[in-house]
Amino acid sequence: MSAGTLNKILLVRPDAIGDVTLMIPLINSIKATYPKAEVYTLQQAYTKALLDQHPNVKSVLIDRKKSGEAKGLVGFFNYVSWIKSFNFDAVIFSYLDAYYLKLAFFSGIPIRIGDGQKIGLRLFLTHPISQPFRELPLHEIEQNLLFMKGLSESPVLSHTMNLGIEEGSLKRAQVVLEENGWTGGDLIGVHPTTGGGNRAWSMAGYASLIKTITKGAATQVLLTGFGSEDAKVVNEIESLSKVSCVNVVNKTSLHELIAMITLVKAMIGTDTGPTHIAAALKVPVLCISPTKFVKSLRWGPWGTKNRIVGFPEKCDFVCNPHVCTKPVCLDAISAEAVYAELQELLKAKESANPKVHWFKKSCTVMIYVSNTSYVEKANRVIQRLENDCIRFHVVARTRGIANRLNKVDQIMSMYSPFFFRKIVIRDINVIHCFGKK
Repeated sequence: MSAGTLNKILLVRPDAIGDVTLMIPLINSIKATYPKAEVYTLQQAYTKALLDQHPNVKSVLIDRKKSGEAKGLVGFFNYVSWIKSFNFDAVIFSYLDAYYLKLAFFSGIPIRIGDGQKIGLRLFLTHPISQPFRELPLHEIEQNLLFMKGLSESPVLSHTMNLGIEEGSLKRAQVVLEENGWTGGDLIGVHPTTGGGNRAWSMAGYASLIKTITKGAATQVLLTGFGSEDAKVVNEIESLSKVSCVNVVNKTSLHELIAMITLVKAMIGTDTGPTHIAAALKVPVLCISPTKFVKSLRWGPWGTKNRIVGFPEKCDFVCNPHVCTKPVCLDAISAEAVYAELQELLKAKESANPKVHWFKKSCTVMIYVSNTSYVEKANRVIQRLENDCIRFHVVARTRGIANRLNKVDQIMSMYSPFFFRKIVIRDINVIHCFGKK
């Protein structure tokens, strides 16, 4: 396949705001590789504003499945006919499931690129690309860029995040801000809810942080959100803080929210839609990431200076943020710690390598020593990890080895039935074994 042979390419991403935003470098890479190609995206209606102003997107198509317009067999084949009418040369499934794959297959799109590790679906892909989702060092953006292998043998990769601003949206955003109490000074954005991939920090924590940010300063806090549940959370936070914030929940369109975020000094929240939007706009991001389950190496704010706050190592439970209600990881984060990171973020220059910071916030190293002759070498590694502020957990096979190790916190055989449970609970991502076996 040579450059210039593709005229129309469809990208499928009918899910959340953050996921669509993180697809932008893939869009830019397609245009860099095939400058004359037209790029279309298939999205939900509520995310349309993210890309309908993007310079490299020809058109945003609204997903008829999620909108309820493609019900039943007749609805599905009407949907097929509509997609077929565009005469796409290729489709990339940044979001892959059976429905959209069948849609592309019956639409006759000749090149179908997607995750080849989904065994049941790969037979319908013409170019299955392996996506090693458990490979921690690969960010979601880099996972998406792997699909370029299916389009070209020598793709031109772009890691750039950029969002288009709708004409007039900035003026409208400023009016909304002023109507809700903005006096024209510095704004710190706070989006305290999450789309569900991670756990949100406590309302009490956000309330305390807001009091600290606004105490004795001209800075105001902008509270954002969409929907009735977001409104309840934000109203409770504002009530607890006893601070009059600039509350724009349910008072903006997505276009206006994007424009509004360009006006803040920093955006605070979990790794969710508005924080990824802020990153795409080069606005500094303070990401509050409480759980062991969600890794900044995979979901960190891309392309802007950022800080991650979270102490998941303080939780001794197996992590499942979708069902867990235990407050351990949330209570481990203090408003003082978040505010200190915010101050550092605002003063900081652009980070040379944010992955180093993300690694420290994402990973825990286990040092396992099973032979006394390796104690000295293990102690040097332990000291290095401590100096570099990398989380670690030291396990010795015997009491005699433990007595000679620094920072040992467990005596256990690797063959113990509890060993692998300990790996899960401690969220061990790297194991460094010292011993002959």
